[in-house]
Amino acid sequence: MSNYSKGGEMSINLIVGNEEAKKAITNQLRMKKSSGTYLLYGKKGADLLEFALAFAKGLNCEELEFDYCGKCRICENIDKEIYADLHIIRATEGSIKIDTIREVIKNASETSYENGKKVFIIEDINKLRKEASNALLKIIEEPPRNTYFIMLSNSLNILPTIKSRSFIIEVAKLKAEELDVNQEIYDFFLGNVQDIKRFKEENYVIEKKSFTECGVFLKDFIETGEFSSKIKLLSTLENFILEKKFINDIDKIVFSEILDKAVGKNRELLEEILYILIVKSKNLKNLEKLLELKEMIRYNVNISLILLNFILYI
Repeated sequence: MSNYSKGGEMSINLIVGNEEAKKAITNQLRMKKSSGTYLLYGKKGADLLEFALAFAKGLNCEELEFDYCGKCRICENIDKEIYADLHIIRATEGSIKIDTIREVIKNASETSYENGKKVFIIEDINKLRKEASNALLKIIEEPPRNTYFIMLSNSLNILPTIKSRSFIIEVAKLKAEELDVNQEIYDFFLGNVQDIKRFKEENYVIEKKSFTECGVFLKDFIETGEFSSKIKLLSTLENFILEKKFINDIDKIVFSEILDKAVGKNRELLEEILYILIVKSKNLKNLEKLLELKEMIRYNVNISLILLNFILYI
C-alpha cells in the first residue's frame, strides 16, 4: 500500500473546495485510530455524503494509505454504496427509530464481512427519536474495534451528548463559481451541491413549467424519484413565486389543493416544498409566520389548513 496517488496528488484533494474539511479528514486518517465517531455538519445543500464516503474510502482503500485511489474494488463499491462493510442509515417517515438503531448496534458487534473497517453513515442525525438517541449514545461512546460512525447533520442543533462524543468537521456549502455554474442555475437548485453536479453531469435542460402543472410532476417525482421530474417540479414552484403577485386568491387556493392532493401524507416532502418556496420567495416581511407554518407540518394538525394559510401568506 503506497502513501500517495500517482503524480503526488491526493484523491481527497480532488474534491472541490472545503480545504479545512479535507485537511481534517486526512489528519484523522493519519492518526490510524482503531475506531471513531465523527459528526459532519453543514448548511442544507452542502454535500455531506460526499465527504462521508471519502472518509469511508480513506479507511478501506486497497491501494493508498491515508487517502483513497477511487479506482480499486473497495473504492468503487463504496461509491456505489454496495460495499459490504458500509452501512448507510437514512430517516424513514421523518425520523430514525429505535429499531433501526438496534440493527446498527447488532451489525456493529458482528465480524466484518470484508475483514476491513466497518463504517456506519447516519444521515440526518437530528431526526433521531429520543429512545434511538439514548441507544446510539452507548455504542458511539466506545465503538467496537475497526468500527467507525460518521453522522451527518445540517446543523449543530442536536443532542449535546452526541456532539461531545464526536470529532466535529464542518462542510461548507459551495458557491456558484466553485461549482462552475451561473447564479441562475445555482439559485434554481438552491445551491444544492448534489443536484447541481448531477444536472451538469447528465446535461439536463431546464424547461419553464406553469405552477398549474405542479401536481402532475409532484406525483411523478413521488412515484419514480426521477431527477427529471424533480427539475420540472422545481420549475413549477419557481413559476408560482414569479407569478404570485398576479394570481388571485381563488387560484392560490386551487394551487394549495393541488399540492395537498399530490403530496398526500408525505409530510417530510411537503416540508421540503415549503422550504423551497420560502427560499425562492425572499419574503422577509412574512418570514417568521411562514417558518412557523412550515414547522407546524411536523405535528398532528390539519395539513390542508396549514398549507392553505402558507400559500396565502407567501
